[in-house]
Amino acid sequence: MRRTAKAFTLSSMLGSLAFGSGALAEDGSEVTGTWEGVQVCDDLIEGEFANFMADDRVEITQDGSRLHLRRVANESRLIYEGSLAPIVGAAHVEALVSICDGTYVAQEMVRLRRVLTKEDGSGTFDAESLYESTDAPGFEEIEIFGTCKWAYERVSIEDPNVPACRR
Repeated sequence: MRRTAKAFTLSSMLGSLAFGSGALAEDGSEVTGTWEGVQVCDDLIEGEFANFMADDRVEITQDGSRLHLRRVANESRLIYEGSLAPIVGAAHVEALVSICDGTYVAQEMVRLRRVLTKEDGSGTFDAESLYESTDAPGFEEIEIFGTCKWAYERVSIEDPNVPACRR
């Protein structure tokens, strides 16, 4: 079993313990705020597998069912946009966002799962993403692609005013 498979198994188990079930959510419809968490990623860089785990911050501005998401990592900023969807019979929501702008060129599709928020402002979500870039910081002119598992907690409900994508 590769290290990444072990890390994904561990993150899946920890996510269930940390986030619990949808029954804990009181209101899953307002996700605006700042979220902090971790990403566990499995990359393919020039034919070589590489794994990493990184602390991360995501800022979200919700406008109805539209999400504007900014991922902040070191000096990099990526802007994503997409839709939020309620789940019939569930206390949580899900979302699908993709990169539309940023400090480097990349393509990434992210599915936010089990987005849970409570009346006290706390919240959690986990996500999965697929990405590709030939311009990632430290890997310019090198094709890199991979998958990531995300796990985040909301640390602020203040609106970070993430801009809409330029069209």
